[in-house]
Amino acid sequence: MGKVLTVYSPKGGVGKTTLTLALARVLSCKHKVVVVEVDFTPGDMSTILEVETKGLALTQGANLEKSIQCPAQESFDVLTGGFPDDAELASHGAVASIIADLRERYDYVILDTQSYLTESVVAALRAADRLFLVTDESIASVARVLGMVDYLQGNGFADLDRAGLVVNRMGFAASKYVAVAEFPFPTVCRIPDFRRFAGYRDARLAKLVGEID
Repeated sequence: MGKVLTVYSPKGGVGKTTLTLALARVLSCKHKVVVVEVDFTPGDMSTILEVETKGLALTQGANLEKSIQCPAQESFDVLTGGFPDDAELASHGAVASIIADLRERYDYVILDTQSYLTESVVAALRAADRLFLVTDESIASVARVLGMVDYLQGNGFADLDRAGLVVNRMGFAASKYVAVAEFPFPTVCRIPDFRRFAGYRDARLAKLVGEID
């Protein structure tokens, strides 16, 4: 049975999708990997990977096989999210069922989630064997992630024993906001603010995500 890796942040624009795709690219060198976009805003995956927005909510049963796509020049598969109208169909049970099905097919199921909580996002959080909470160095991002940690824990939406913090776009000095925040889990990856960044295919990013425990 495959492992589920969930990437989440309550703050948009912190690099969740870039991290997700970098993880997929590294892991797919040796494993069978699928990326699932649990995002109906819609997310950026279709544009980045130049694949169709087929809609996660419509992929149950026989449609699952038809909805899985393999982006050009990549060795991982992808299941895109959809548009706001599709979100109503993506119940907790429906998304949990899709994730369980994909576990049987792949070594790794990597879930890229939208920022605000929905039934589908909660399903992705609860399914996680490993949960990566992403922040950047800004006080707005750190405060929002820290506040969401209490909410997730208090409502049983996530197992924080399986969580790790990813700090993206770090400057040369350690962020004072990250340093003083008392996250109840370790920082597993610190990603610098790279110059001439090549996106999720950047070799420097691949090296860092490849070292995540």
